[in-house]
Amino acid sequence: MIELIGLFPTRSNRVQWVLEELELPYTFLKVDFKAGDTRSDAFLQLNPNGKIPVLRDGEYVLYESAAIANYLADTYGDGRLIPPVGTKMRGTYYQWLFYCTSELEQPLWTAAKHKFALPEELRTQAVMPAVKYEFDRAYQTIANWLEGREFMVGESFTCVDIFVAHTMAWANKAGMDMPAAHVADYMARMMGRPAFKRMAEKETVAFSKAVG
Repeated sequence: MIELIGLFPTRSNRVQWVLEELELPYTFLKVDFKAGDTRSDAFLQLNPNGKIPVLRDGEYVLYESAAIANYLADTYGDGRLIPPVGTKMRGTYYQWLFYCTSELEQPLWTAAKHKFALPEELRTQAVMPAVKYEFDRAYQTIANWLEGREFMVGESFTCVDIFVAHTMAWANKAGMDMPAAHVADYMARMMGRPAFKRMAEKETVAFSKAVG
């Protein structure tokens, strides 16, 4: 049985979306940051960085959301969500997956760190103009690429679309400007997928139980 260890809403959602697209059975084990779950000895044996998500597939343990997504697609995808190894399309896939995690996401994470993740004495609002500048540049690069395209890579939905859509949704919640109409249309298509809706419904149910 596959077990996803994480929290809503975080990068765990990316992995859960992959699991839903592949229609794999899994359990979701929620952690509580405030209770110190990710700093416990048991958790640190799974991920010494004390971060989520973490995937357990039997005895196999893996962390870092992009690595987990690739592992699941390669292991269980049967050609879905990821181009074949050794193809130029696979190279393009890696290009945009790494661009998303290293360029599009990083300004958002920098902003988040200075809002709540870092110790208070290390936080500063002075980084915010740089955050906006970096995100705007990365966003425009994605917007230019998506012009006239249905998906980020080739003619089918891949894990890159999951990562880009998730990061754009994060940016929207963070109040970033994303003016391109075709990008908004892309986001609507991605979030209209049945797998995304199943994930969102499970998140809603889990939240309701937590506050009920």
